[in-house]
Amino acid sequence: MLMVRKPILPLATVKYSADLCSHAAEYGAPHRDSTTSEPFILIPKALHHYDENGRFPNETTSTLPPPSVKKAQKQEREFVQAWVHEWNEAKKAKA
Repeated sequence: MLMVRKPILPLATVKYSADLCSHAAEYGAPHRDSTTSEPFILIPKALHHYDENGRFPNETTSTLPPPSVKKAQKQEREFVQAWVHEWNEAKKAKA
């Protein structure tokens, strides 16, 4: 029997408008609706993984990270916190 494996998809899709490779990504469309269970964030004027790398307190200024990255990082924190809350509630319900 041939086993067909489903592709492993990211937990969240974060795209960067200035990323040279963004047009070749498997999720294709420049925008889709974002939900807590399947987040989609498009960071304007940002490059690949721009939201991932933090800064030391002495490197943070009013313009670094840029407001669009700060907004994306806030959204990322919010949906991860929602996932953890949902997981904890499911865990309690099983107990």
